[in-house]
Amino acid sequence: MTLVPQFILKRMYVNGSLRATADGVSFDLKNALGPGHMTRFSQIRLNDVVFEPSQFQIRLGDRVIAAVDITEETPLAVGMGAVARCEIPGATLTPGRHEIQVSVVVREAGAVSLKVEDDLIV
Repeated sequence: MTLVPQFILKRMYVNGSLRATADGVSFDLKNALGPGHMTRFSQIRLNDVVFEPSQFQIRLGDRVIAAVDITEETPLAVGMGAVARCEIPGATLTPGRHEIQVSVVVREAGAVSLKVEDDLIV
């Protein structure tokens, strides 16, 4: 397994992208590392609330993929520079600063966990 330093992983989060939506919360991740294949979304944590893959989806271009459907057998190919929007229906946040942690398994790097803070856009 490749160890990806946190300072490099943080470059994948699109600062200022945390926003309230009509049905929940979303934020963007941009692949700044190189082409890869996500084989599992383990979880997303907003502050102290954990969301399992059955509770969120990924929007990549025109495609919307339930996170639970991303598996070793059905990986999500993510090209260099691609922006993936993580959408969490039913999630609520108040305006202000929030901690976000995304845990995924990437075929090329193994299990990685990105932890950042961002301000909610209302």
